[in-house]
Amino acid sequence: MKQIIGPVLAVVFAALYFYELSQPDQSGEESTMVSANPTGQESNLSVGISQDALESRRKANGFFAGIESARDYDQAQDWYQKAAEAGDAYSMNQLGVIYDNGLTGSANAQEAFQWYKRAALNGNVWGQFNLAMDYYLGNGTVKDYIEALNWFEKAAANNSDLAMNRLGVIYVDGVSVPVDYDKAVKYFNAAAAQNNSEAMNNLGQMFYDGKGVPEDAAKAVEWYLKAAHNGYDKAQNNLAGCYYYAKGVKRSYVEALKWFRMAAAQDNAAAQNFLGYIYQMGRGVLKSPRQAFSWYTKAADNGHVTAQFNLGNLYEKGMGTPVNVAEAKRRYKIAASEGNQKALTRLLRLE
Repeated sequence: MKQIIGPVLAVVFAALYFYELSQPDQSGEESTMVSANPTGQESNLSVGISQDALESRRKANGFFAGIESARDYDQAQDWYQKAAEAGDAYSMNQLGVIYDNGLTGSANAQEAFQWYKRAALNGNVWGQFNLAMDYYLGNGTVKDYIEALNWFEKAAANNSDLAMNRLGVIYVDGVSVPVDYDKAVKYFNAAAAQNNSEAMNNLGQMFYDGKGVPEDAAKAVEWYLKAAHNGYDKAQNNLAGCYYYAKGVKRSYVEALKWFRMAAAQDNAAAQNFLGYIYQMGRGVLKSPRQAFSWYTKAADNGHVTAQFNLGNLYEKGMGTPVNVAEAKRRYKIAASEGNQKALTRLLRLE
């Protein structure tokens, strides 16, 4: 199910390509989250649309976002339906959002796909992006990377920064296309120019790795900082790591802690895990096994594999918590099942 954010649905697709610092291992994870924009602020939305359709859409948006009355998705769906039948592509996309998220009943990905497709064929950029995502993920239809690429390109041509960022990711990962870092950088730059935080973070990664651009940790820090100031947790985590390891910037444990804490406050599991490591080792802070235990627990609860291993280690050794070999083994098993070799070695030793 696609996720509702705040008082309205806003499009957010977290980039698949990012630098994630962890301890003792470093790894990257895939994160996806998609929904759609109900504000109707696109410049071409009203072109060729009847006044009746516009009025229906206005009423629908009011019920959808709870602007003029209590939020009522059933009423919103009825008014979007009327506007869509009158040819309003924006409302077609919004019906897709409603069915996708099950806002008026059970989620129906197939019905959502059909509405996204109608919106996309009628030129709605959000419909184009959501249709591309459905093809990419196989949501409500058969997975089809070629069709996904086609619709991402159409959405990008309609100035969608989300589609530009996604195309950058596709060319980094080589999904249905040859890997092309130069194209990826072009798309990330285009999205970043529209203040897309994920694209800024991805540009930082490209400079950090020297992919499509000369390797330049200082440039990476510049892009991480821009995205971090926009509140993007992955960039905050990456920036913290750069301060911690003195990559592209002078080492500062104070700055590292500040940015790790900001990312951790947004439930960034990698940042929570690293804070656990910092408190366990006493790097830039007073050593505190209890604080380490607390942060590792938060990270593990958020699915961080290395944190599961680190937590198992504390349970095994009685650091920050009483010794509990059974719980240590349980945590090692979780980490080992996700491919953590150190956890497997510890588990075999304890069996």
